[in-house]
This record gives sequence, structure tokens and C-alpha cells, in this order.
Amino acid sequence: MKPWALITGATGSIGQAAAEALAEKYNLILHYCHNKEKAEKLKEELVPVTKVTLFQADFNNPGLTVETLAELPDTPALLLHSAGVSRPMLFQEEAFGKMSEEMNIAVITPAAIIRSLLPHMIQRQSGNIIFVSSIWGETGASMEVTYSTCKAAQNGLVKSLAKETAPSGIRVNAVAPGAVESDMMKMYSPEEQREITSEIPLSRFAKPEEIASCITFLSEKDSSYISGHVLQVNGGWYT
Repeated sequence: MKPWALITGATGSIGQAAAEALAEKYNLILHYCHNKEKAEKLKEELVPVTKVTLFQADFNNPGLTVETLAELPDTPALLLHSAGVSRPMLFQEEAFGKMSEEMNIAVITPAAIIRSLLPHMIQRQSGNIIFVSSIWGETGASMEVTYSTCKAAQNGLVKSLAKETAPSGIRVNAVAPGAVESDMMKMYSPEEQREITSEIPLSRFAKPEEIASCITFLSEKDSSYISGHVLQVNGGWYT
């Protein structure tokens, strides 16, 4: 019987690619916030391969999100947190409420979900938690101060929680993509995208499927001795 995997932000480019990659070995709980139509389309695509349950939640409400977890068909063996939002702007121009929203989505709510799942993982003496972080969590980015801060916080959570949960057989890791062919990159003009590409040694953006392959690796037995690691997947950019 397949274990279950909970993928947050499953309607995003990386979340969707990860769902497709993980479907062979996991039953899937696909989280979405607003894009129900896209979530249902993804479910329809994956149902021939595996069991799929949709999970709607607004991550700006951590308490309600955790309450909704009780409705899931089973406790996930794998949690992949790929939900996130980026709003490029000057730091002093960003409303404090928007900063709080980003932190809720990136850190507070996933932490609440993890706290809810941990007792079950500890009881089973196994579990796998993976974050989709970012290159900016390591290097920081002008015009994306809040986003960079959120990703740095994720990296800190990964490294410290990995130490705390290792005795219970639970691994915690992250992938940190650079520029990816994703909806998030569409906010940049073609000229801006070309400029970014020129800075990347491999001279291109990553494909979502390439990030999903790294996520799959971290979910499998081949990576069983890897925990507390932030895997850089950035084409040699800013390493």
C-alpha cells in the first residue's frame, strides 16, 4: 500500500511537477488556496496513477489549516511545502500586513502543520519533510527582502528541526532553486529574464521537472543519510 504525501502549493509550477513525479510511489494530498479549477485538473490527470485528495486551505489562518488536517484520509509520510508568494518591491514600501502574510505562508503555517504531523511520524519512527526554499534564502535579494527573509527562516527551520527529529527517524531537508521556468518568473519582462539568464553559468532557467527530480531524490531511500541539508539547484548561479 502506498504511503500518503501532502504537497502544499500543488497548483504552482514546482508543486505540480513534484506531484507528477511523486505519484508513482505516493498517494497524494494536493493543497491549493484559490485555484480550485487547476487543482481539480491536476487531480484528474493523476487519478489513473494514484489516489488523490484535494485539500483547500488559506495559509494566512494557521489554526484553521491545522483543524482542516483532521479531514485528511491518512497521516502523510511525506510533507512537501512548496506553497509561497513573492512580491518584488522596495522594503520600505511593503505593507506590514503583506509581510506577515508571506511569513505565514512560508514559515508559520507549515510549522503548525509539522507540529500537527510530528506525533504520528514519531510514533511510526519515520517521516520526511521537504521545503522548497530559494537561492535568496542563502544570498538575499534586493527588492525581495521579505521573500529572502522567509526563505532564510525556512533554511533555519530545516537545519534545526532535522537535529531535533533525527532520533525519531524523521528527515528534514530543502531544495533551494535559482531561477525556474515558473509562474513566479512571469512577473519579469522578457528583457529582465534575459538579463537574469546572462548571470547564470548554465545560461538558462531550471525546468520545474528538474526541481521535482531533486525533491524525489530527497524523498527516497537513496538519500536516507541526508538530513538538515539545503540542496542548491541553481545552475551555478551565486554559489
